[in-house]
Amino acid sequence: MLCDMLLFLACCLFVSPIWASPTDKPVLDFRKMYPPDPPSSTNVLMGFRFYDEHLQKKRTVDVAIKLFDSVVPKTTKNFRTIAKGVHVVTDPTKDPIKVIYKGLKLQKVIPGDRLESFGVFEDPQTFCIYGSQFEDENFSILHDRPGRVSMVNHGEDSNESRFMIDLNINGSNERNGKNVVFGQVISGLDDLIKAMSAVKLEENRKPMHDIEIAYSVVDELKISNIADLEQAYKEDLKAYNDGQLFRGVSLGNHNDVFEKSQDMADAKFLELNHPLTRIALLGLVLGVFYLFMQHKGDVMKWITSTTKSMKQDSARVN
Repeated sequence: MLCDMLLFLACCLFVSPIWASPTDKPVLDFRKMYPPDPPSSTNVLMGFRFYDEHLQKKRTVDVAIKLFDSVVPKTTKNFRTIAKGVHVVTDPTKDPIKVIYKGLKLQKVIPGDRLESFGVFEDPQTFCIYGSQFEDENFSILHDRPGRVSMVNHGEDSNESRFMIDLNINGSNERNGKNVVFGQVISGLDDLIKAMSAVKLEENRKPMHDIEIAYSVVDELKISNIADLEQAYKEDLKAYNDGQLFRGVSLGNHNDVFEKSQDMADAKFLELNHPLTRIALLGLVLGVFYLFMQHKGDVMKWITSTTKSMKQDSARVN
């Protein structure tokens, strides 16, 4: 029984949930080269929890998003602040409420095109950390590849909290100049595209079963040579545009870099809102309780014996 319990605890702590998918074949070309992206000093990890029609149960797809802080600092600050959670006063007579992406549902899923989140407040009320809405910062980064993360808006200069992730494997250049790109999915994109392609939708593209953001973790990186990285990015971009395609990046590059980053893995594991962490902690508590109950008599004898021995030693000293 003790071995069984230890095995259970090990599984809770170190084994990720295993599920079958309709197809294990990647839908993305991880070798295709794209123009280099600007350096990033912030990563955001999000989990999208949805009903898997194939498995007939809910599961979560983890994605990692790098933010382009140096190009669109105002837009990325809005996103990462809400991803962390911010307390907002909506009524002076009431306590502040916490505004956060965690628990937010997706408004729309268009397989092969995009997913869109709801706003953190119900329509028609809008929210951003700058007030109700804020202007389009710039359109420097293009929708030239899958996994671009951009703002959903109601027209020009109407950004708030809603965002979308591009699921089109060819990118969506028709959004250039319309939606501000502020991030790129660097891990979990292939799984996300396959998962969203299988969800059942209502006529208005709303998921038949709610899809929600299960958790979000913000990892702000300590980068001392950001100026050097910015210069290297500009040189690589110019070289790529001049025909040196090897100076670009692939979706595989993004994934490799992220998988080697222990910081993000630690941040995810330490996030108490992650379901796996909850299970691990619960398993640990149950395991300790189980062992105590199994050996309660021996433990009490040891405590009594130790206490008696300490008293005898104290008496000898005196």
